[in-house]
Amino acid sequence: MNEEIYPQKQKKTRLSKIISISTTILLIVALAFCFTVVVQIQTKRYVSIFGFSVFRVVTDSMEPAIPVGALILNKETDIEKIKVGDIICFRSMESYMNGNIVTHRVVDIRTIDGKVALTTRGDANNSEDSYYVIESNFIGKVISVTGEDSFLLNAYSVLTSGIGFFTLIIIPVVIIAAFILHENLKKIQREMKKLREEMETQMKANPPSLPHGSDIDSSKADNYHFQDKNLQ
Repeated sequence: MNEEIYPQKQKKTRLSKIISISTTILLIVALAFCFTVVVQIQTKRYVSIFGFSVFRVVTDSMEPAIPVGALILNKETDIEKIKVGDIICFRSMESYMNGNIVTHRVVDIRTIDGKVALTTRGDANNSEDSYYVIESNFIGKVISVTGEDSFLLNAYSVLTSGIGFFTLIIIPVVIIAAFILHENLKKIQREMKKLREEMETQMKANPPSLPHGSDIDSSKADNYHFQDKNLQ
């Protein structure tokens, strides 16, 4: 009977370890993701995962190709690979735009001082942008555009809002971290208790004995005591 129970305990222990390791890995990934998102928002004001980023269109400068409210998927691309007709994302150089991200179409490509310079214009605009897009303010190429009422758009709107990101990402990660920490502390306490019980059991089974030299000294002390009585 004991032989049947022991393999079952081993299986439960192995499964518990697998779950613990998997949960820890997921937590590390989640924490790394949150850290990456926060850092990118602070430094670039947008999030890029594996070279892909998502932006929501808020003006009508690219209608009808890209309507207001549409969601665009941008891919980091070498500026040298951009062609006339491509739709790109870049940071505005206009002072009043404060470095906001713009999505316009490339209408001309030049080389200035050995570097690529793109001329852009919104499809709905009558004039070209007043500045070139160069490598320093170039973000990437638009590779996909979603509809205004898409599920992806709604999900993105929630996740990119401060409350949505905090509620759906930060809070769950904190809860998982607290749970794992609690479980690990309980496991450490159980291991320490088990070790203490094993040491106590070993001490009871094998009590410490006096050294051999102590027996000799005790025998000598008895002899001296016997001699003292004879002298008296």
